[in-house]
Amino acid sequence: MTQVPVLDARTDSPLLDHARGAQLTAALTRCTVGDRSALQMIYDSESARMVGVARRILMRQDLAEEAVHDAFVRIWRGAGGFDPHRGSAIGWLYAIVRNCALTIHRNEHRYDHNS
Repeated sequence: MTQVPVLDARTDSPLLDHARGAQLTAALTRCTVGDRSALQMIYDSESARMVGVARRILMRQDLAEEAVHDAFVRIWRGAGGFDPHRGSAIGWLYAIVRNCALTIHRNEHRYDHNS
C-alpha cells in the first residue's frame, strides 16, 4: 500500500514544508552570528503556531504567550546548539516551545499546591 502524504492546510504541500524547514535552518545559522533579523524571520514564520502548541499544553493564552517568549530567548541564546545533522529545525524549535510550556505548567501546579 502506497502512503499518500498528508497535506497541512497551513503549508499546502510537502514541498512548502521542506522549503520552510530550509528557511528555518538558514535562519538559525544566522542567529549564531547575532543576526537579529533571522530571529525576527523565525518569529514571523512560527510564533502563531508556537502559541497554538503551548496553548494546547497550558490551556491559557497568557501562559502560552509567556512560553513562546521564553522559547525565543532560548532560541536566540542556544542557536549554536542546533545541529541540522541531528534533526530538523522545525523539530528543534518546537521541542524548545514544548519544554518551555511544560516548565511553566509544572511551576503553575507547584504554585497552586503551595497556596
